[in-house]
Amino acid sequence: MKKYYLIIAALAAALACSKETVNTGLSFTATVGDAFTKTSLSDLGGGAYDIVWATSDQILITDDTNNAVYKPTTAATQSPLSRYSGTDPVGPTYKAYYPSSFYNTSNKEFTLPEERTSYTTGAFVDFPMYAQSDNTDLQFKNVCGLLQLSLSGTGSEKIGKVVVTADEYLSGPMTITADGGAYKASLSSGSKSVSVTFSSYKTLTEGAVVNIPLPAGTYTGLTIEVFSNPAGPYYSQKVAKSGIVIVRSQVTTVTLTSIAFDKTALAKGSGTSVDPFQIETEDDVIALGEACRKGLSFSGKYFIVNNNITLTKAHVPFALTCNTFDGNSKTITLSAGYDFSSKPVYGGFFSEFSGTLKDLTMAGPDVSFSTGETANMKAFGALVGSWQTKSGTVSGCSNGINIEISSSASAQILVGGLLGVYYGTIGNCHNTGNLTVSSTVRSYNSSVGGVVGKSGYVSTSVNAGNITATNVRFCGGVSGYMNGDGSGYYVDKCKNTGDVSSTTLTGASSADNRVRAGGIAGYCANPIEARNCFNSGSITAWGPIVYWPGSIAGGLFGETGGHDIKNCYNLGDITAKVGRALSDAGTYTCKPLAGGISGFNGNVTNCYSAGTLITMRSVNSGSGWEYGRCEGGIVSMTDYKNSVYQGSASFCYYPDARLDESSYDLYCIGYQTRAQKEDYYQNNNSTTKGVSGTNCSSFHSATLVTGGNKSGTVTIGATEYPVGTSILTLLNAGKDELGSSYLPWKAGAGDPAYPVFDE
Repeated sequence: MKKYYLIIAALAAALACSKETVNTGLSFTATVGDAFTKTSLSDLGGGAYDIVWATSDQILITDDTNNAVYKPTTAATQSPLSRYSGTDPVGPTYKAYYPSSFYNTSNKEFTLPEERTSYTTGAFVDFPMYAQSDNTDLQFKNVCGLLQLSLSGTGSEKIGKVVVTADEYLSGPMTITADGGAYKASLSSGSKSVSVTFSSYKTLTEGAVVNIPLPAGTYTGLTIEVFSNPAGPYYSQKVAKSGIVIVRSQVTTVTLTSIAFDKTALAKGSGTSVDPFQIETEDDVIALGEACRKGLSFSGKYFIVNNNITLTKAHVPFALTCNTFDGNSKTITLSAGYDFSSKPVYGGFFSEFSGTLKDLTMAGPDVSFSTGETANMKAFGALVGSWQTKSGTVSGCSNGINIEISSSASAQILVGGLLGVYYGTIGNCHNTGNLTVSSTVRSYNSSVGGVVGKSGYVSTSVNAGNITATNVRFCGGVSGYMNGDGSGYYVDKCKNTGDVSSTTLTGASSADNRVRAGGIAGYCANPIEARNCFNSGSITAWGPIVYWPGSIAGGLFGETGGHDIKNCYNLGDITAKVGRALSDAGTYTCKPLAGGISGFNGNVTNCYSAGTLITMRSVNSGSGWEYGRCEGGIVSMTDYKNSVYQGSASFCYYPDARLDESSYDLYCIGYQTRAQKEDYYQNNNSTTKGVSGTNCSSFHSATLVTGGNKSGTVTIGATEYPVGTSILTLLNAGKDELGSSYLPWKAGAGDPAYPVFDE
């Protein structure tokens, strides 16, 4: 391999530069024609100016095919030899770029970044230069001019960040063209904003200088925003300038001598636990959003909402990391809805949040999001789109906004009344808003839940809104998808009173087309414990016929994986359907699943269901529907292939009532299939057998009977209970066996007076 050396020299004005001699290999000789650019120029005592390099400096030399990055061997007060890494450029034309970090070798673009470091006077780090030659003499020229901001004011506040915006592009890929004996850059895409964050802070009295390379041109609508040290309160000052002219290789200075930070925005409070930042007006909300979008950090800070606030402008979501955001039992009303014109990845009042969020209510008129607005969206909740970490707590929060989302994106979308996706602890949260989520494209893992789209721990939370989903895989009254990890995840004291309906009638022949719907959750992955939960809303899952089972519906859960469900009940009707419209041809032998507590799998103890079970499939060239007869009073079916997921039922009670036009008894577990043939789901109902579970009972209307499927007695603990014992007595006996963390039961209203929790 050839050894390439880079000798760096400088020309300052008419002064000659010193050079080092290299006796072996090919040498590139680089000269810099403009004194103020990188790097520093130093008179070494001999009257000549030399370039002073830092070890972090890098130059890329390329022949458009092969690239080598040259780095100084050591920092020095004169031009050292340089080492390189990469593939040898072989010419015949060489192009050189400084700094190499601005050059993308994959698309061969030289780019001004949107976020910059602070450029210091005399050694303009990363000031872009370019050279091109048909031999090894590289004459570097600037391709930009310099906007130099001189900032000062009165006070001890520290300058932390500067943001410059204009009507023209300020950063992005540079097109470099010849400009007489030099080169100039232009931008036709990218960003109309550039920001500089200080690595060390100067006070207003001390002043600071910010140097920003920009392509030559006249910049209109230019606005300069100066922010305080990000670690402190959010202050800023905006200064508008028009017609700023940047000339290549020249400095244009803008002097701001009277900087005075605006202390009205988040100036109330210092962000500590005893003196939190106070959010009292719409302006405070807007100011906080602007601060977060500009990268100011509130990590470890505290906030409190002191007033009910109505936002008159469409709300732009923003991400916040803090210690605690206390809603203080106040309501934020979004009278103009959300602004998703930027097509965010996460949508909500907070696009993303990390910390503790409590006691905040979201209200407002119905909102509807179009396909264009949700094109990039992965998660949405009226309050929070996505929680940034798996830690944190949200408690005492509510949503009353009716939400309608339509999308054509094929990527996963997670939608909740309050939270899109959250793996921390959710407690005492309520949703009363209706959710309507429709996608024209089948998405593999999309989830919709009344409180949260995808979650971990949830307790004492309630959904009362109706949920209607199309082309969504998981749909639940409280959570669409619960992702336990076997380390104590649970759902406790949760309720759903809204109707839940999920329909998917298109898609490929694969498991992702199974529709799961449940009063608490559509699907629970991995071990999780559910206790003290109930559903009273109707649950409907209508799926395609291309993969068995096309639909799974359960009073509490559509499908679970190795879960314990204890002390829960369902009063809602459960419907599972397969088949497209009645006009579709063919007879579909695939049987949907409907279970009073769980549609598929689950170890169920001390639970009951009083809802009617309905399973249907379209038949005979669209001539009508037939009842599928694939139901279980407690669990429709358990997994015959996986012993870990084998379901069970003990001390459970259910009605011997289903809408299937048959005289078959309704079993506690409709299909317990491990001991049966693996092609059971293609067999006729009469050849498969349900089971009663352990000490389970069926009941008819107001007459309550006990004993496993019409037998005479049931024993709970050391007590034997005879036929005629009320469900209330039996449930409380089971609760006593389970322990003190389970709610007692009392008689409810109506005829029959089904038991309810005594909270």
